[in-house]
Order: sequence, then structure tokens, then C-alpha cells
Amino acid sequence: MDILKRSGEISAEASMATIRRHLRRAGLSRAQMQRAWTTDDHKTPTFHTQLKSKFPNHLHLFDITPCVQYFFDDRGKGLKQRDKNLQLYGTKMKEYRKVKKHLLRYVLVDHFSGTIFVQYFHASGERAADVIRFLWEAWRGQEEQLEQYPFRGVPDLLYLDSGAANLAGYTRTLMSNLNVEMIAHKPGNPRAKGGVEGVMPFWEGQFESRLSLKSAPDLDTLNSWALDYCIYLNAAKPHRRHGHSRSALWAFMIRTEGLRIPPEWRVFQGLAHSRPVTRKIGRDKMVHFKGQAYLVLDPVNLGDVVEVSHDPYNYPDINCLLRCGDGETTPIRTQILHKDAAGFYADHGAVAGEEYHRLPDAPTHAKVRELAQEDYTAAAAAAFEGWAEGLGNVSFPVRPGAEIETEPADLEPVTMTRLEGLELIRRATGSDIPVLKAQLIEKQLGKPPWPKEEVEAYVRAMKAGAEPGEDQLKTGVAG
Repeated sequence: MDILKRSGEISAEASMATIRRHLRRAGLSRAQMQRAWTTDDHKTPTFHTQLKSKFPNHLHLFDITPCVQYFFDDRGKGLKQRDKNLQLYGTKMKEYRKVKKHLLRYVLVDHFSGTIFVQYFHASGERAADVIRFLWEAWRGQEEQLEQYPFRGVPDLLYLDSGAANLAGYTRTLMSNLNVEMIAHKPGNPRAKGGVEGVMPFWEGQFESRLSLKSAPDLDTLNSWALDYCIYLNAAKPHRRHGHSRSALWAFMIRTEGLRIPPEWRVFQGLAHSRPVTRKIGRDKMVHFKGQAYLVLDPVNLGDVVEVSHDPYNYPDINCLLRCGDGETTPIRTQILHKDAAGFYADHGAVAGEEYHRLPDAPTHAKVRELAQEDYTAAAAAAFEGWAEGLGNVSFPVRPGAEIETEPADLEPVTMTRLEGLELIRRATGSDIPVLKAQLIEKQLGKPPWPKEEVEAYVRAMKAGAEPGEDQLKTGVAG
């Protein structure tokens, strides 16, 4: 205030009370600024729009929180708790960072119904392997207790924070293979997923407060207690927003197409490591993936490139995407093929002598056949005639050129062996050559090899009906 008065920004007679009154009127008082403060320097609006989901399993909210009050004793004495007032206040919180393993609370909430699933992990920090295991446990469902706790299935959208484990490559690959869109909000903005952030203190008060009465001997026991209370909480407690129990609303509103059950754990875990691979359509119209053959059912061309990955909801079927020229992909249907004892495909192929199966033409071949039926009479007439005449008065300057002067090259005469010469004479006369006749020819032509010109002259003389002399053969003018 003294600086503002000295710089002349405010009157020297203005009191602090006057300044505060003007700040309140402008909405800039200390209390008003604190109420309206956001985590990103006021880039996020103070007010927010309520987030809505369309049906169960449309949107799931996921979060991980460390349970600073509880820990498992290294000596195997079960779950212990720290005194928040004596051990975790002020500067004592830095001692918590020295702990090698923490008890982490993983929570998943179905946004539409509010159904909650909670599980604990004991680890040094957030890990992608634990995230993947937790999501499988939540989405696979509790098969032995489905009537009491029907919640299961993979969502269309997964909302989570931008933690390292959440955005790890394995997690992203898994979500891509499951066709789940991941939406990560900025750190330090818990309001972005308030549906799950609000569950954290609620769960602490409703469930974890009971751990002071009875300690869990190990992690498995703690998780069994958590599941048991999840079943009760979702079935018995009405939700504040819709007034029904969470499990009831989920069970009565879930749609068949929204109930995508993930595969068994071995396959589900593999999806986190399996990226789509490219294959080319072969002449048998098949693609091969991880030792299994699949017949392509939709029209494709030989050599088309497809992207192949396992279908997580219909294992061992595959998802096959045809790459188009514009960079887009189109899903195509495939059929898995099984081999019989002889190694033939039991459900594909034709039996020799009994049947004949011909695969449909490729789209390119079908189009070529269709185009071949068109009338090309007019095109044929215009294919070769009149092109130069169509140029009109087009002319170009003609410049005189210089003729290249060359000297005749001294070429070696072409010669023929005895067999080649006699074969040439036999083909030219059309009759076989007896031994005596061959000896006579050799006497007249001389010792092989013979110049080809002399052999051809001998042939011309024979056709003319005269036996050539030696001088005629050498000059090549016989006959």
C-alpha cells in the first residue's frame, strides 16, 4: 500500500479499510480470490458443467490413493496403523517417504450408476502391472457372486489421472486392444473425476475406520473384506443422485451391447504386450496370425495389407482392419480355420473328384470382367487414326544436322560347325543327308568350321538344281 501511495497509483489519504472495500466491490478481496482459485493460474473456470453418462459401462472413473495411516508390518504381524496426530503431522510426513512399500487403494466407479469396486495393493508405488490386474478383476466380475454383485464389463471410456502407471505403454496398448478410449486429466485437478475422488473419504469413513477394531492379517484377507463391503454398499445404500441402490440401477439399465466381458487373465495380460501386426492377403485369401489361419470373408484384392490383432471379447477370433488408400482402415470379417488329422482345413477346401469350390473374384477382377462387357467400338475407332491431324497448324523449325562419319568395322565372318551346317542344309532342302552326301558336302565346303555365307550359297545352288563349284561357294553367288 505504501508503494502504491508513493507511486501515485492511489490517494495518500486512502485508508486500508477503503482499499479493502473497493477490492470487495471488484470481487478481488482475499476471501473471494481464495474461493475462485484454481490449480492452473485461473485457466480453468471456477464454475463447471455437470458430467453425464448415457448408460452403465459408458464411463468408468479410476484412481489410486495411498493409505498413509495403514501399513503391513515387515515382521508379518499383519496390518498396522500409524497415529496421524503423532506420526504424520507437519514435517513428520517426510518420514512416510522413507517407507519402502505402501498400502495403495485402487478404486473404480461406474459413472452412470455409481457402482464402486475397491481393491488394495501393497507395493513401492503405482505400477502398470497392478493397474492391469486391478482392471481385469473389476471388469471380469465376481463370477461366484454375480447375483449379489452383478457389476462387470469393459467401458467405452476410462477417465483417470496422468500418473506414470496409468499412461504407461502397456496400459495404453491394453486399452487400444480393448477399444477403450482413455481420457487423462491434468494433475492437481481432482474435480475432473469427482465421482471417484468423492468415494475416497467416503470409503475411509465407511470401511477403513473399522480396521481399528480388527486388523487384517494379510493383503488377501483385507481384499476379501473390501469385496464383501463393496457388495453390501452397492446393494443396500441408495445413491444420492438417483435414489436407487448402485447395483440395482446398474443391473436394470445395463444393455447387452454394453456388457463386454474381457477374456481370461492369460489373454488379457497378453493384450498389454500385443500390438497390431500387418499382414498381406495371399492367393489363398487367408491371413496367418500367431500360428493360426483365418479365411477372409469380405471382398479383398490379392496383396492388400491388413492390420491384425486378437479380438479380446471373442478369443481366438481376430480383429482385421483393411488399409485403404486414403490412410483409413475398414474392418473386414474373417473365419478361423481348424485342421484335421491329415493337416487339411476341416471347414475349408474342396474334396478331389467330388466337388469344386471357387473363391469369389477379387474386387479388381470383378471390375475388369464388368468393364470387358462394355462397347468399345467408338474408342477403338479413335485409338490410332487422326491424332496427327488433330494438331492443326502446329509446326516446329527444322534444322540441318551433320551426318556421322564412320569407317566400316572389320567384322569376323560368322562360322558354323559341321553339325550346324549340315542341319541348316537339311532344314533348307527338307530331306535327310546320307553319309556319302555329307562327305561330298564337306569336300566341297572344306574343313569345318564353315563360313555361314558359303553354307547359305550351297543351299541356294542346291535349290537351283546345280552342284556348286568351289569358286562359287567362296564368292557366295552360287545359283
